[in-house]
Parts: sequence; C-alpha cells; structure tokens
Amino acid sequence: MDNCSLTLAYKFLKIIAIKRKIKIAAKSIHERLHSEPYYMHAKLSFIPNIVINIITFIIAFALVATILYLLINFLIKAFYHL
Repeated sequence: MDNCSLTLAYKFLKIIAIKRKIKIAAKSIHERLHSEPYYMHAKLSFIPNIVINIITFIIAFALVATILYLLINFLIKAFYHL
C-alpha cells in the first residue's frame, strides 16, 4: 500500500472514532436530561413540574403579547399616513 491510501484509511478510522464519541456523548446527555432529579420526593414529583410549566407559560405568553403589541404599534405608526 502506498502512503496516500494509508493516510485515507487513517482519516476514515479517525472520523469513525469521532462519530462514536459523539454518539456516546449524545446518549449521555440524553440520559441526564431525561432522568429524574435527585431531590424530589416520589409522591410529590408532579407538583414542581406543574408549577414550572405554569410559570413558563405565563412568561411565554407575556413575551409573545409584548412582541405582538410592539409589532402592531410599529405597523400602525409606520402606515398611519397611508
């Protein structure tokens, strides 16, 4: 084998090794994100999720309402003279 084909084979093996490391890291991150928190009691685990979801909904609703208000206000001011 010549040097060029050895270099290509080495690069190919290195790419496969990098892909394998990325898969392992992605699997580890996925498991961490979908695991239960350690500090929650088993019977009360639904309460923090509900509270967090309600707070997140209120913040998202306020953000979307503010953006729509600013957009509509800008459009009214921009095209009022037409």
